[in-house]
Amino acid sequence: MKLYDAQALESMPKGQLIEQMLAMQEQLRLMATQRYGRRSEKQTDDPTADLFNEAEEIETLEQEAEASEPDTEEITYTRNKQSKAGRKPLPDHLPREVIEHDLPEADKVCDCGEAKQRIGGETSERLEFIPAKLYVEQHIRHQYACPCCEEHGVQTAEKPPVILPKSNAGPGLLAYTLTSKFQDSVPLARQSNILARHDIDIPRNTLARWHILAGEQMQPLIERFEAAIQSASTVLIDETRLQVNKEPDKSASSQSYMWVRRGLSPPDDTGRRRDVTLYHYSASRSGQVAHDLLAGCRGAVMTDGYPGYDKVVASLGLQHAQCLAHARRKFVEAEKALPKGKKSPAITAILNELRKLYAIEKRIKNSTAAEKETERQKQAVPVLDKLKVTLEKKQLQVPPKTKLGIAINYALSRWGGLMEYTRNGHLPIDNNGAENAIRPFVVGRKNWLFSDTVNGAKASATWYSIMETAKANGLEPYHYLKQVFEQLPLAKTDEDIDALLPWSITVTR
Repeated sequence: MKLYDAQALESMPKGQLIEQMLAMQEQLRLMATQRYGRRSEKQTDDPTADLFNEAEEIETLEQEAEASEPDTEEITYTRNKQSKAGRKPLPDHLPREVIEHDLPEADKVCDCGEAKQRIGGETSERLEFIPAKLYVEQHIRHQYACPCCEEHGVQTAEKPPVILPKSNAGPGLLAYTLTSKFQDSVPLARQSNILARHDIDIPRNTLARWHILAGEQMQPLIERFEAAIQSASTVLIDETRLQVNKEPDKSASSQSYMWVRRGLSPPDDTGRRRDVTLYHYSASRSGQVAHDLLAGCRGAVMTDGYPGYDKVVASLGLQHAQCLAHARRKFVEAEKALPKGKKSPAITAILNELRKLYAIEKRIKNSTAAEKETERQKQAVPVLDKLKVTLEKKQLQVPPKTKLGIAINYALSRWGGLMEYTRNGHLPIDNNGAENAIRPFVVGRKNWLFSDTVNGAKASATWYSIMETAKANGLEPYHYLKQVFEQLPLAKTDEDIDALLPWSITVTR
């Protein structure tokens, strides 16, 4: 929001002054709603909303409703099946420790003198917890020598290859510290304190060094992720800020960026997808970074409204779709910026139309790309065409600096990109896939706040890439990492490495 001094306000025309005051009031209400109100963008349909002639149309609808309302009303309903009350049973896969409780020997004899017979029993279960268990894995390499001669010397059994040769970190501990930071958002200093409660002294800088060195060993996997991104039918891209304290030629408080790309590919012959989430650290948010990240891609690209993507995607000759959720969010903000208790039928009607588009996507969720394209052309395009016409008319009636005016201008200025998903069944309707992929990083950033060095930021990009790709392919990060740490040092061929990719590996617990 642009600020004006007193002299500028005095010289401002009355109409512009009123418009500026209304815009500031909207901004204040929106800020209050964002701070204290609900964050959800979920809306409910209002069939009485209309884009034009709001007050007149509402009054007409109310009159028609009263005139057509019968004296008696038949009400039908369907009773939802009640979920079974009580505590859910504990999972069957958990091990059971059976503890039996028996009667005292004296109570096993009846008053008549006959011994009582056991006829059954009652079983109850309670969940127990054993704190994290640390143990030392001691490797003894046996040595052999000839008792008759010393010609060949002593022969020692080979040491098995490990992910960090000069470290005493086992694959389980390494996987645990990485999952704790990059999935559970536990800072390394806090992890060091947790280990200290077990009388294990591992400083924070040691944990950081483990993560950086192990991240370097993961580059063969990252290279294959990059190849999968380039061959994906759709690439979603987004970015968020990151502070790096010790960055060359930049102050500690300056902003760097973590970029994320998510590659979506159709299922292969076995029905498995190759969904890849790849993070990339950069000191800037320039278009050149976007160009380097998208160069070599052959599929369509989905972005938000950041202008830096426009020239880049056009120069690479890629289909460029823009996120409908970002356009919808502007209208949600316009609604939240209204005075308390006031409704705008125009905003409600626009949101109703956008909900129709998402309802179509829900219905065709499990369809093939070709079927989605056909249904979108048949069902979504008419809704979008009607919405565009009404937005263009409304644009002439609404001051451009109001929240509703900003939302309308945003949508119309990006209309071509918003329509692209209807022309390609591989494209999603919005960029939420990239936003969801970057959310774990944003949550983690609230806890550890910054990266200390550039190498640390690059290591973070590596580990978020591996863990989020594992999750996208249905794997639990800790067990996947542990198995990779055990098997990657033994890999000798490209086929061995390919077998460790999240869409190829079978993880055992």
